[in-house]
Amino acid sequence: MCNARSSGRLNMEMLGKFEKTAQEWLHSRVAFAKIDTDRDKAMAEKWINPHMVPTNIMFRDGEGVPVDDVGDFERLKSEFHANPEGQRWWLTKYLGDDPEGTNLHYVAPAKTAKSLKRALKRSSVTLVAFLEAAKGDAWEAFHELAWSAHQPGGAAAADGRRLEAAALGLGFAAAAGRVDKSVTAPAIVL
Repeated sequence: MCNARSSGRLNMEMLGKFEKTAQEWLHSRVAFAKIDTDRDKAMAEKWINPHMVPTNIMFRDGEGVPVDDVGDFERLKSEFHANPEGQRWWLTKYLGDDPEGTNLHYVAPAKTAKSLKRALKRSSVTLVAFLEAAKGDAWEAFHELAWSAHQPGGAAAADGRRLEAAALGLGFAAAAGRVDKSVTAPAIVL
């Protein structure tokens, strides 16, 4: 997803919220970038409505994703005040394969027994984290591990070996905070 801006017209508040969302999604399957419309005029002319600056542009598999610029942008501003929650709604609406946007993340959310079962079925082996909250050092470390394991060469283990998700058929899921009572933590926690 790209955030376009034009010198002198940049809404700094929206840019800050875009950058916060990009940081929160750092270890997801979504890449964030900014376009300087004054320097990259060809990109700006191709993708940006001049009346909608700043704006967000989404690409999937290298192709622009058609969106409802006006309606969604208004909802993003009025209902969500362009906060990261609204950015997540927008990304999931257009790029997600399901209401939770599980395809956008390396770690599947496991909020219910059904979503945990789905996560467990997707891979031969699934590492599941049961965490107090969807933030903090443990949350970040688990997501970084999942992201690293999906990168070329995998994640480095302490003993020098590599943890490669694709080679191992490895998946990741996380349950945070109050989870459906039917989701039980395992008897053995590493």
